[in-house]
Amino acid sequence: MADIADNAQQLEELQRKTALAGITFYEGISASHCIECDVPIPIGRRQLLRGVQTCISCAQDLEHRDKKYRR
Repeated sequence: MADIADNAQQLEELQRKTALAGITFYEGISASHCIECDVPIPIGRRQLLRGVQTCISCAQDLEHRDKKYRR
């Protein structure tokens, strides 16, 4: 018989899978220029985030847009 802890663990796993399903992971080579604004992406960012496609500014804008529409 499942207890409260088992149910909580199952719910947490379902929420994690649902959250990760909406995230796009790029496993390829990082872009040299942002796909949103065409500004060069610094080498440090490209090395740290494998497959990065946006500059920091555009990444923040996209994140804020996503949060706005998730409400």
